[in-house]
Amino acid sequence: MDDASNRSDLDPKTLNEKIDSALHEFTSSHLKKDIRIKRIQLCQENGSHIELEKTYQNFMNQCTNHKISFQNGDDPIFLQVEQRKQDTWSISSTVQFSFGYSTWKGRVMNLNSFLIQKEVEQDLQYCIIDGLKKIAQALLCARIVFQSTNKGELDFWINEIQAEDLPDWLTLEMNQDAMQRFTNSNIDEALSIPQDDVKTIQMILKQRNVILSKSNDTQATLYLAGQTDADSIFDLVNGLAIYEKAQDEVAVTSEIYQRDGCLVNHAIFHCVLVKIHKDDKKVVVGMGFFYFGYDIENGGRYLYLEDLFIKEEYRGKGYGKAVMTCLAEIAIKCNCSRFVWQALDWNTPALKFYEKIGAKICKGLRTVRLNESDISS
Repeated sequence: MDDASNRSDLDPKTLNEKIDSALHEFTSSHLKKDIRIKRIQLCQENGSHIELEKTYQNFMNQCTNHKISFQNGDDPIFLQVEQRKQDTWSISSTVQFSFGYSTWKGRVMNLNSFLIQKEVEQDLQYCIIDGLKKIAQALLCARIVFQSTNKGELDFWINEIQAEDLPDWLTLEMNQDAMQRFTNSNIDEALSIPQDDVKTIQMILKQRNVILSKSNDTQATLYLAGQTDADSIFDLVNGLAIYEKAQDEVAVTSEIYQRDGCLVNHAIFHCVLVKIHKDDKKVVVGMGFFYFGYDIENGGRYLYLEDLFIKEEYRGKGYGKAVMTCLAEIAIKCNCSRFVWQALDWNTPALKFYEKIGAKICKGLRTVRLNESDISS
């Protein structure tokens, strides 16, 4: 496969061009002349990001008690909404989002920070969300996801924006201390950690497979899915959908997985596959499907586990825990402050397992989302 065919359409340059184009079109046709929305390049040379950090921390202090978390080298997508009063432009709202991925629906826009000054009129809030819809459409996102513990924010999204409320979904997380305790790492700490995420993941998988081979009689191995593994991912996702009696809801194909992940350059997601040797054949029996996100209000970079799935006949053999341990190790080595995932509140066995490995429920945190039909409306 040549370089052109192995390149995502969301490389940084193309991504920024698509966002800017969507914003320009939206601003020209929907906004008053005294309102503008623009993309801010936080990652600046010569240390000038420090001044930007101070600017946004001052603004955030007016909206929230959270501290901004900016890691040099990361470039989160940051939008600034400004209003003009008496020929002076001032910040009225800020939005920071990152890409996520649904195994069933595809690309997702995660609104990690959505800060609005109290005096901002509700009409402007509607306008901002309409602008985000335009960006989501331009980037082929099937969902816009927002989380909050603030009742007023949630009421606005649910009652005014008509977002889907997901009260049964609990968000769980491990911080770095919990990840360190859980992994109890035997990985050689003297190893040089690569700067590249993929090389780091592959290094960890290699070391974890050595550990797994000493503790498992089935010769299971973990490996990072590449372009030729898209069909295996698709089969596992369909297996999960059948298990949850929701097969008709899967809208993603193997070709879309190849476009957006599977070691494509600037991949949105990664997938760790579990492979065993059975009857002289190699069989893929499970996966941990994940992506990296960025939350400027909550510790910066994080690893999000979208789906953990082991085929039913291969459960109880420690494969799920092996994948979770591996992902926690990846989160640590890839400079993530948190390892995050979700579970349904009625899934007691899973919740007990997560508690046992050191995960904490994010109490009061609620998830709402706009689906594809909402985004296109």
